[in-house]
Amino acid sequence: MVARRQVLVATLGVQPQVVTLAVDLLAEDEGVFVDEVHVVHTAAERRVGEALERLQAEFGGGRVYCGRRCLCCLHLISTPDGVPVRDIRTEEDARSAFRTIYRVVLEQKRAGKTVHLSVAGGRNSMVVYGAATAQILFDAGDRLWHIVSTADFEHSRLMHRRRRLEAALAPIPVLRWGTISPVLTALVREQDPFRAVVAQEQLAAQQSDRQREEFLTEELTAAEWRVAADFVTHGGTDREIAARLAVSPRTVGTHLGRVYDKMYAYFGYAVPVNRGTLMQQFAGFLRRHPHLRTPPSRG
Repeated sequence: MVARRQVLVATLGVQPQVVTLAVDLLAEDEGVFVDEVHVVHTAAERRVGEALERLQAEFGGGRVYCGRRCLCCLHLISTPDGVPVRDIRTEEDARSAFRTIYRVVLEQKRAGKTVHLSVAGGRNSMVVYGAATAQILFDAGDRLWHIVSTADFEHSRLMHRRRRLEAALAPIPVLRWGTISPVLTALVREQDPFRAVVAQEQLAAQQSDRQREEFLTEELTAAEWRVAADFVTHGGTDREIAARLAVSPRTVGTHLGRVYDKMYAYFGYAVPVNRGTLMQQFAGFLRRHPHLRTPPSRG
């Protein structure tokens, strides 16, 4: 089997060493040798421009890491209209940063590469959107990293650590959507992360509704279903439910108690189920699916 190529995607603020450190630490501490570095950055002004110049000097012509040449590609954060983002100050700036990080990672994933995403540089919003990108797009082999370093090393502005204790990679746990449900892997077809999030929410809602329908149709008796649905639809006390269904209040209480017990086991609640839980779980569902308010007649 041919090993997948490994690449580094790194966010950049004003400290270029977060990029060179990530490449070095991956090789020295993790045994991962990347041959491409993709740097996501804001407009090349002032300190950001200086940081980019230092990176270009480091990677000009392809810097050699452990016998491999390492190509550095720069990705400017810009608005949908193509205007360079100077800093992450507004909601639109943040959305543009998210789209750029997402696009760069998506391109690498589509090319069949293993991605190491470092969010050590840039504004805090870039850290958040880097983590969100990892949740949407990452496979089991991809990794999300931060970098921890000593204050002395940070003040030195050196591009490479001199001693092992000066800097280290810190892995960030990622709950990958694709491992939660196989259907979510289809989200990588989305070019825009915001559309991917909406699609994921719709898929999750559909899965939850299928689970609720299965609970009604497979777990409850017809009598339990009828009592539960009447309460969720109309509310009221046991006596009021009993009057509507032409049964005794005691029968209503017995059926609701069994529904609570079955919900507790089926949905995996950590606390006992009550009337509020039943209403919260099924009120919106039965509004969306009114045909499920009563069990089908048998016979």
